Amino acid sequence: MTTSGEEDPFPEPLAPSMAQTGLSPARASSPGSATPPSTTPVDQASPTRVMVDPAGTRTQPGTAATSTGLTALPRCEPGTVLGDYLLAERIGKGGMGEVWKAVHRRLGRTVAIKLMLHHSSEARNRFEREARLASTLDHPHIAKLFEYSQEPCFIAMQYVEGVPLHKATGDRIRALRDAALAVHHAHQRGVLHRDLKPDNVLVDAQGQAFVLDFGLARPVTESGEALTVTGELIGTPTFMAPEQALGETTRMDARTDVYGLGATLYAVLSGHSPFPGPSTWAVLRHVVEDDPPPPGSRPSACARWPRTATTVTRAPRSSPRS
Repeated sequence: MTTSGEEDPFPEPLAPSMAQTGLSPARASSPGSATPPSTTPVDQASPTRVMVDPAGTRTQPGTAATSTGLTALPRCEPGTVLGDYLLAERIGKGGMGEVWKAVHRRLGRTVAIKLMLHHSSEARNRFEREARLASTLDHPHIAKLFEYSQEPCFIAMQYVEGVPLHKATGDRIRALRDAALAVHHAHQRGVLHRDLKPDNVLVDAQGQAFVLDFGLARPVTESGEALTVTGELIGTPTFMAPEQALGETTRMDARTDVYGLGATLYAVLSGHSPFPGPSTWAVLRHVVEDDPPPPGSRPSACARWPRTATTVTRAPRSSPRS
């Protein structure tokens, strides 16, 4: 989730899960049929997640059943009151939810409100897990959680006025270092992020970085996920670790986030994501089979941080255990 007003915190699903198709990334497209790859701009990196409610959904008054099996919740407008909060401006929207700038009616504090757009037991469980995990974190470079409400269902958190990391004008390497320290704190508290990318690191006017969007987070020690089946895609393809691209959820650990940080640093230096591809499956194939080329498209950045440019290609490696 971002709170800058530019990014999409809940994009539409990009592809079916591998459990549904029976395909692995390496077999998703044949080498002879693929079009020549082109670099993927950082702005076009969107998360893939498959939301399925096995039990189905019954339509509630004021809602509508969707083709995904989820129930659409009533839409909010500026001026809508949610508990103690007055919604002021929608700053992010996607297929599964919205983020609003809001004001606490008694305290006058500006916050970011994250709302579900669709209801199912699984969607609510994921939303509650995000709030529960975020509540365990206390770090100056992680957006703070203020409140989780079940009825109506929303998350109130720290509002950060800033821009995504790749659009920041200050010292982006220092900002990413601070974000890495925040991710390390999350690991110490037993939380994996699983969707680290430039869009999820916001930098304010003072150059302070904030890690956002723990919507795909899970406990580090969770060996098997009740909310995720083996073969389900979790994360943003262009910044996924190989074990994520393969749908091997039980093999994800802190190194999965280290890969995401390395891929983010690559994007900051090069101006594009580590792996090109004309489709989601083509990107996943690159992630699993290839190492990224040196980030040389921005010579000035590589000249400024030569050791960083040399090191960055070592973090996102094709082997899940590298």
